Amino acid sequence: MAIWKNPFRSIRVSIANQLRYGLVLLVAVSLLSTGGILIYSSFRTQLKQSNRLQQARSQTAAEQINAYMDDLQRKLGYLARVRGLSSLPVETQQTLIEGLIRHNDAYEVVAIVNRQGEPVAVVSPYGEVKMGNLASSPLFIRAFKRSEDSVDTVSIDPKIQRLVTTIAVPIRNEKDEVDGVLLAKVNLRFLDFVLSQTEVGATGYTYAIDNRNVLIAKQRSANEPLALQDISDRPFIKALTDLDTDLQPVTVYRGLKDEEVLGAIAPVRSVGWAVIVELPTAEAYAPIRNLIWTMAGALTLATGVTVGVGFLFARRIVKPLQQLTAAAEQIRSGNLDTHVEIQAQNELGVLATTFNQMSSELSELYHSLEQKVAERTAELQHEKERSEQLLLNILPEAIANRLKLDPTSIADSFAEVSIIFADIVGFTDMSSRISPVDLVGVLNQIFSVFDRLADQHGLEKIKTIGDAYMVVGGLPTPRDDHAEAIADMALDMLKAIDDFNMNSNFPELSGNLSMRIGINTGAVVAGVIGVNKFIYDLWGDTVNIASRMESHGLAGNIQVTEATYLRLKDKYQLEERGAIAIKGRGEMLTFWLKGRKD
Repeated sequence: MAIWKNPFRSIRVSIANQLRYGLVLLVAVSLLSTGGILIYSSFRTQLKQSNRLQQARSQTAAEQINAYMDDLQRKLGYLARVRGLSSLPVETQQTLIEGLIRHNDAYEVVAIVNRQGEPVAVVSPYGEVKMGNLASSPLFIRAFKRSEDSVDTVSIDPKIQRLVTTIAVPIRNEKDEVDGVLLAKVNLRFLDFVLSQTEVGATGYTYAIDNRNVLIAKQRSANEPLALQDISDRPFIKALTDLDTDLQPVTVYRGLKDEEVLGAIAPVRSVGWAVIVELPTAEAYAPIRNLIWTMAGALTLATGVTVGVGFLFARRIVKPLQQLTAAAEQIRSGNLDTHVEIQAQNELGVLATTFNQMSSELSELYHSLEQKVAERTAELQHEKERSEQLLLNILPEAIANRLKLDPTSIADSFAEVSIIFADIVGFTDMSSRISPVDLVGVLNQIFSVFDRLADQHGLEKIKTIGDAYMVVGGLPTPRDDHAEAIADMALDMLKAIDDFNMNSNFPELSGNLSMRIGINTGAVVAGVIGVNKFIYDLWGDTVNIASRMESHGLAGNIQVTEATYLRLKDKYQLEERGAIAIKGRGEMLTFWLKGRKD
């Protein structure tokens, strides 16, 4: 009977070689495992960062588009809810529509359509527009018969060469019955701006699709013609749009330009559109590949050095080898700061030194990666703080804080506030006597003083338009003395103009600069409008009357309404001007504010 013998048992291996090979194998395994973990961890971190960045890009663009379209629909809704709108005289309807168009140049045509589908009031900033009967229009039917807001499909207006769509909002009468439809044809040129501001690396791009999966806008060059493109048959469109989540996941597919991309989609809820951001994987994964190659090269180099040192300097000394083995195990478990203390003046001492250097290199590499992550986090925090500061420059702090917590529309009603409208008399004549640069300098000098006065009196500056200045008291934080604060502000404004005339550096003005100031007190609606450039604005009859007080006033005087007079009469000197004719209001009793009582 034959007996099998292991042929390897006859091979003689020296203890020195066993120690040498064992040491090299141990160190190599430790380095490779630790380096592999670092490479894999870095790869996953970089990949997640790329995915989050794509998601953020698509979501940001979609939110901007959604906010803009929602704002357009909301303003139409405000007008449609005017009591008895459909039964008002045509002249009044046209005036209301003109006011809407003046607030936003996106409205190309706005029309009030009666129950029979006949346009009764049509206004366009470009002149007269003829419209036929719209009773059979699907958009009219959805708005009138189904009593719902509707947005038409996107098309290209050949006259103005812009993307346009039509919004329809039902009009209700005093009985809350649908009595007509408010139609608005709006241009979508803001889409080009939003998409162009979305930076997607060097080779990435952004585009928007509507609910038909038609490409309606994309990042394009100045010479590229405007065009709609049906991409509903593209495989990736079906895959992206079939996902029913609020924030679509990032996915890899062959994109719009038929190349492999890292893409993300975000819905524009208010109109059923979507924004897609695509970045070619060649660019998206380039940092990841570079990182892997760099770390793999460093790991290979470190391993090679270790193998060479191990073969040259390994000795048959058990204790130092045990120390090295234990240290290698520590590194493999993730403790990269491990060092060995071997004082021997021989080959093992050199091996220990080399091992410690290798450990330090890995530790430095790891800490360098952590430092880069910390730097990126600090940069993001800095940009966040900078964005918040910019927001506070254009919105009241209370409104800015609300907007950060809830990015939906902000609109508040205030039962009683006081409003100043101030205007420089003879501004047009003044602009012809001094240079444009000096003109801006004059306005900046005057309005800067007014801004400081507004802060001093605790008032809220709303806006400046040309040489007009608007400020309000009693919002966004209500206060009982809003009328008194506004009155003090107005008196200080006249004093500031007198000081400017006495100390002006512009002899062309001859010290004759003066202002008309109008004040009114009453209820308003205040809110945030706009998408790309926010503005906190006021609406209501109180605002219009305050403006009329200024325009019907006299230079160097402060004209107030009877409502304001009743709030101020006990503390201020006022003179009755008498009844004056105010457009849209008839006869109104007004007063001159002269100063405080002693």
